[in-house]
Amino acid sequence: MRINRDVQGTMTEVSAHESNGNRVYIRGNIKQMTDDDRTYWQYDEIVLESAEYDALSIGAWSGTWTDPLRSVERRILHADTTDDTMQAFRKLREGDKTIDWQAWLDTLDAYNVAIEETKDQKGYPLKVVYPEYPKRSSEVKK
Repeated sequence: MRINRDVQGTMTEVSAHESNGNRVYIRGNIKQMTDDDRTYWQYDEIVLESAEYDALSIGAWSGTWTDPLRSVERRILHADTTDDTMQAFRKLREGDKTIDWQAWLDTLDAYNVAIEETKDQKGYPLKVVYPEYPKRSSEVKK
């Protein structure tokens, strides 16, 4: 793992998460900057080998935990909610009443907040206890 701060790039767009060859780039603090003669992007990035990222993704990281690694881990946990979140938004737009989709969105939001709050746990970043992924109620909305 390598951490690069205040990287400057002139690409058209900067992706917050990019895989390129055998490396995975996780970027944050992305800002578009302009000086006298050019426009560019400035950002911080964590560069992981694909195997390192894969180990984080499946919860098999065996190295020493650092704040940047926990940041990547939290991004992975947040991303795990994307499909459920998008489904709930779609069902709300469609007027589906099979379950309380807004309550499910609220539950997913609370889960994501709880993930962020792990930064305040005693022992962070070496030891963290993440919340369990919530279960969706299958009850029919009345």
